[in-house]
Amino acid sequence: MYSLMSRFYSEVFPLTLDKVSFAQKSTFWGKAYRILDVGCSTGDLCMALARIGHQMTGIDLDESMIQMAANSAQNYPELTIDYQQMDIMTSSS
Repeated sequence: MYSLMSRFYSEVFPLTLDKVSFAQKSTFWGKAYRILDVGCSTGDLCMALARIGHQMTGIDLDESMIQMAANSAQNYPELTIDYQQMDIMTSSS
């Protein structure tokens, strides 16, 4: 299902300022963290948090979502983001 809508996901479910603000307030200012975004979809939140200095890992079950996220991240080589297609329910690592 998500494979079909991956091209439009960011438009249908946009990353709002409220979401970014919440994520920023949930971390301590001035310190970079390693953060795991489970169900990262097209990686919008990963990119927003990486822009303020966090090292991001984004995982999603849907391969097309991960591919879109990785493609978007290529435009920002200075960001530290690792995207992986993964099912957290069956992953042992």
